[in-house]
Amino acid sequence: MSRHEAFTPLFEMENDVKAVRRWAGILNHLGSSDSPIESDQIWVIAHVLLDIGKWLDARWSDAFDAARGER
Repeated sequence: MSRHEAFTPLFEMENDVKAVRRWAGILNHLGSSDSPIESDQIWVIAHVLLDIGKWLDARWSDAFDAARGER
């Protein structure tokens, strides 16, 4: 593994970045099918994506701080 301080926060983001792609695939499938989507189902997906997004944003900031030597 790299010894650069930015490596760890970036590495820790990998699974959540992949999760966002999987969630996008689910939304794409739901949006392109004839099955109706209930509003409470969309609400659940939206909150999961918001949580992942907040976590990724914090880790992204950590990585930039580390790359700048501010961590």
